[in-house]
Amino acid sequence: MDSKEKSRLEYLIEEAVRDAISRPSFYNHQGLYRVVLETVEIMLIERALAHSKGNKTQAAKVLGISRNTLARRINQYGIKVD
Repeated sequence: MDSKEKSRLEYLIEEAVRDAISRPSFYNHQGLYRVVLETVEIMLIERALAHSKGNKTQAAKVLGISRNTLARRINQYGIKVD
């Protein structure tokens, strides 16, 4: 990722966190840290699976994690794989 892409990603994340932190109902009892990490992790997994057309090995490679870790997260979050 080049510096321009990184800057855009950082900007988007910062905007989302700024919005979320101003709305306690968003994170309520779980804490903002946990909500943000889980939200991002679920989104990354879903997008990687869509990109790889459900191929878990390819999705894990895109994410830079092992296939076993991906399988655990899919089960943990109840993500549907087509």
